[in-house]
Amino acid sequence: VSKAAGTISTAVPPYFDPALISTFLLYDYVFWYTDQYPSLGIAQRTLFLYLQNGGKVLFSTTFLNGTDPRGALNDFAPIDSVCSAELAGTHPLPSPGDNRIPQNYTLYADSSVPTNVYPQLAFNSTPGGQAHNIFMRDVYKRSDARVIYRLQEDARPTRRYNAVDPTGGADTLRPKIAVVDGAGTIVFFGLPLHLLNNTDPQYGNPEGLVAFFRKIFTQHFSRFHKVDRRRF
Repeated sequence: VSKAAGTISTAVPPYFDPALISTFLLYDYVFWYTDQYPSLGIAQRTLFLYLQNGGKVLFSTTFLNGTDPRGALNDFAPIDSVCSAELAGTHPLPSPGDNRIPQNYTLYADSSVPTNVYPQLAFNSTPGGQAHNIFMRDVYKRSDARVIYRLQEDARPTRRYNAVDPTGGADTLRPKIAVVDGAGTIVFFGLPLHLLNNTDPQYGNPEGLVAFFRKIFTQHFSRFHKVDRRRF
């Protein structure tokens, strides 16, 4: 068993008990929140069917590595891949990712659609001003998807991270952090959201994550949306 490699226990049947998917179908939205070893194999088998039946998903995770040998992400997430650079220990700088993000660093929302702009977010302040030890990786969206958050340019004297734009765009300083698919059914966030509840308006917004969740669950995902429970 290796969550890091995307494999699951042999005790798990090749076809998941429909009860798991049926449990998801009790809800019109699913908030999937995981650690640095996301259970991609389970998400691949369950979220795909849930989305096919009209479900909506907010998926928040981080990646110790960018390994996805099963190609699970392509089955449910609006991204093609995640930066696979080695971020642990000593590594070349700058890199399209980092394992130490300073307090108060800002996530800027995409403004290309003026009528659909997300609230600004920022990393929480820390008691001693130390950096957050978290694996942040540049993510690469699918062709039909839209990047909705980028991390600010690294302002440290020695720049530790940058970004890669496979489309040849000019923004190679701000890593892509969050993506929404073209149909608006799944929002993929490549950071653990609990670290982004900064309510200082100088960096984030006065409501912190409250504003983000309101945007997701009452505006992006319609309050009147209902999952089709009859199709499964």
